[in-house]
Amino acid sequence: MIGDGTTLRDWRLLKYVTQVELAEEVGCSYATIHRAENGFPIQRDIFDLICQKLGVEPGNVTGVQFAKRVHHTKKRKTAAIE
Repeated sequence: MIGDGTTLRDWRLLKYVTQVELAEEVGCSYATIHRAENGFPIQRDIFDLICQKLGVEPGNVTGVQFAKRVHHTKKRKTAAIE
């Protein structure tokens, strides 16, 4: 079970931790853990925290996708010229 192809869910179950318990330890929602385990994109920093809490090297986890970072820029207000 351990090695190539070991998913986040596999690692969590090996540690006998529920999704809710892991979410509380990481400081995220249960839905985030659920999404990560089911192949939906999550933020890289959250994934790193999950791995840390499970005691797993991030490179040893397969099947996780990362959300693309979106940088929001503030629109500048310009004065109307009359």
